[in-house]
Amino acid sequence: MLIDFHTHMFSPAVTSDRNSFFSDSHFSSIHGNGKSKIIGDRQLIRGMEDNGIGHAVVMGFPWVNEAFCSAENNFLLDSAEKSNGKIIPFGSISMKSKDVARDAAQLKKCGFAGIGEIAFYKSGMDADAIRYLREVFEAAAGLDYPVCLHVNEPVGHSYTGKYDPMLSELFCLIKDFPRLTLVLSHWGGGLVFYELMPKVSEVMKHVFYDTAASPFLYDERIYSIAADIIGPDRILFGSDYPLVKPERYIHPLQKNLPEKYYEKILWGNAHRLLHIQ
Repeated sequence: MLIDFHTHMFSPAVTSDRNSFFSDSHFSSIHGNGKSKIIGDRQLIRGMEDNGIGHAVVMGFPWVNEAFCSAENNFLLDSAEKSNGKIIPFGSISMKSKDVARDAAQLKKCGFAGIGEIAFYKSGMDADAIRYLREVFEAAAGLDYPVCLHVNEPVGHSYTGKYDPMLSELFCLIKDFPRLTLVLSHWGGGLVFYELMPKVSEVMKHVFYDTAASPFLYDERIYSIAADIIGPDRILFGSDYPLVKPERYIHPLQKNLPEKYYEKILWGNAHRLLHIQ
């Protein structure tokens, strides 16, 4: 039963009238051109059924607007309940939150599986972003609560929402939270390759990487190379659906990895991280 660790969906309010949410700087940065695909819960469930996905982790959007953030969190929780466990929601904490620790505790109390996907599409990884991340990491570590962070690669082609992830600053921050369970999306923007350095690998042993958007970013050898570097136990299959369909990952994963590896990546590691029964 495959587990897609990285998907997205929005409430009917957003899917029917995205223009009404453009006052949020992060949302308008990603979805303001009207070309990006956004879906609701019914489309996500249908996509899961078409691709043999048993569970899908739905990432909350990194809203700045607190009202939008709260409403979409409520929608994710409601959809998860209606899905009989097929949808596993991660919740969002607005960057304008006056009490990140309180909000993180509330997300866990309400039933969210983690915090994320955190991203800084408009401002990039600036001083405010680092301050916010430190608050989230501290709160999540104290709650034994996983966090998912968007990390795009610092080189290569440009695309909507891409920013300098400041990998050196991010690494230093991760080093301060050895008890935190952290998922770095998109192979951590290439941070996975630095785990060839023993000093880096020692710091990152509690960090997972997801495969989201790999077909757009990397040669399919990324799966075998990454597994050679860090082993199969910290890699999570994530499609970034509806941006990329899950089917584009399955054959390359099976082609480039031994069976005992891709079973962990396609479902085993997510089962372990999320304590799925």
